[in-house]
Amino acid sequence: MAGIDIEIKMPRRRAVVSINSYLSRKLGIPEGENPCYVLGIFQESSDDGPCAVAVYELGDGRVAYADPDAIRFVDIEDEVPL
Repeated sequence: MAGIDIEIKMPRRRAVVSINSYLSRKLGIPEGENPCYVLGIFQESSDDGPCAVAVYELGDGRVAYADPDAIRFVDIEDEVPL
C-alpha cells in the first residue's frame, strides 16, 4: 500500500502557557510562563467525561496540551482597539 503524504495548514495563535513544576521537569523548560503557539482547543474524552484541552507548540517544535485556563493569548495585544 502506498504511503499517504498530507500537509495540514492551520493558523496558530501566539500565546504563553503556564508551566507547573511537573511539566517543567518533564519537558525540560523553565517553570512559569513560556511562549508558545496554540494550534487549537479540542475536546478530550476520558472516564471522567469530556473536557477541553488546548494543544500548543513550543518554540522548539514539540507539541503538548494543557488546560485552556493555563493559556494566555498575546496576539490580541497587537490588535487595534475598536
